[in-house]
Amino acid sequence: MPKKDEIKAKYTISLKNVFNLDDCDGKTIFISWKRGSKGANSGESKKVAVSGKIAVFGEEISIDSTLQQEKKSKKWESKKIEFVLKEVMFCSI
Repeated sequence: MPKKDEIKAKYTISLKNVFNLDDCDGKTIFISWKRGSKGANSGESKKVAVSGKIAVFGEEISIDSTLQQEKKSKKWESKKIEFVLKEVMFCSI
């Protein structure tokens, strides 16, 4: 008999704004994310320009996950997601 119960869940995460971007005015940035090993659970936001130390994204991402709960303790396993803020670099060839 399995020691864990599983459920499938879909999360919707809103990427709204990033503040306090000192020394980034006029630069183009984006956010990449990854959760687990499936390619469907990773991606990149649109690219936006920083203005007044703020980047406005205004978009949503969806993440699929299988949640596991210990039958005895009823505790849920934790899941991690990684978000990385990246700068777009332009160079001439």
